[in-house]
Amino acid sequence: MRSDLPVHRACLAEIDVEIAEVEQRLAELLSRRAAIKEPLDAYKYPVLTLPNEIVSEIFFHASPPVALWEPHAPFSSPLLLTHVCSKWRQMVFSMPLLWSTFRLAFTPNDRTPTTDRQIALGYNWLKRSGSCPLSLDIQHAMEVYNFYPPLQSFYSELGEHSVHCGHLKITGSFRAAEMLAPLLSGSMPLLRSLHFNVGHLSQPIVLGDAPLLRTVTLGGRARSRVTLPWAQLTSLTLLEGILPRFIPMLQQARNLVHCELNVFLNPQHGQVAPDLHFPRMESLTIKAVVGGNPHLDIRILECFVTPALRRLVVPDFNLGNDPFDTLSSFFDKSSCTLDSLCITYDEGQARARNITVAVYRLAFPAISSISLRHQD
Repeated sequence: MRSDLPVHRACLAEIDVEIAEVEQRLAELLSRRAAIKEPLDAYKYPVLTLPNEIVSEIFFHASPPVALWEPHAPFSSPLLLTHVCSKWRQMVFSMPLLWSTFRLAFTPNDRTPTTDRQIALGYNWLKRSGSCPLSLDIQHAMEVYNFYPPLQSFYSELGEHSVHCGHLKITGSFRAAEMLAPLLSGSMPLLRSLHFNVGHLSQPIVLGDAPLLRTVTLGGRARSRVTLPWAQLTSLTLLEGILPRFIPMLQQARNLVHCELNVFLNPQHGQVAPDLHFPRMESLTIKAVVGGNPHLDIRILECFVTPALRRLVVPDFNLGNDPFDTLSSFFDKSSCTLDSLCITYDEGQARARNITVAVYRLAFPAISSISLRHQD
């Protein structure tokens, strides 16, 4: 018989005692864990108890348009929301509306990796937007990539989504407009607003069928080479041009409710405009720069007939030598009743009239709001 057996039996007994103590301690810890975990499991974060429809609205309003050219764009909303929890991730990827608004900018300082990253993100946003109306802001100020094949392919892909465009803004070089011609000339049944400001076009562009288009902003020399459904527009902003170039567009846009003109004036453009009748116009804003003689007597208001006008913003130097006579003649000719009159002035060009708001209010007591402010 081995003499060490009693020693081993004693050691085994000691180990069994230790195991029993550990098991008892484990049982106590498991019990405490269960007691703590039960209320945690029962608790629900308030935001996770909201209906999906409400959370979706919160997501939509908390996700501004993503500028895909920015380095942190891949980590911005809506992608940022996908990193919070699995539920939010599923919701974000199931909400095409969150992916339907984005901005692209191709500038002379871009390098190929930056451009390629924007293009890759653009494809992802287009894919995830599904059939939602798109809001696109495309700034193309670079010439070096005008014939960059990946960019041309992406612009062609945008052309395939013309039927989904709801709001479209294109600014920059003429090449951008020419490469985006398939998008502009395609059918756009959802398009509601268009902002188009490019240098020039080698070929005219006829905007595709856009029955819902109501708001347009046009600028650049290419503006006269774009054919739009003028008669259906209710809001028109014309940027940086001479009045004679604006006249043909204004004559066709007879149903405008809101109009803003950014006019460059000089002596040969002063008094050539025919009467322009706008029976529905409620708001007219004129921003003008006078070339040459800052005291040039050019009164743009004389060519407008706006019986429904309620708000007028006009530069001081467009009111002629006698602003009260100019305004009175305009009001009588249009038979309009204003609610708001704002007269802007540029200290570098405006005459020293020394006329205060109080004097205007005395002359036109029926206008409830009259103000003077610096021209933007």
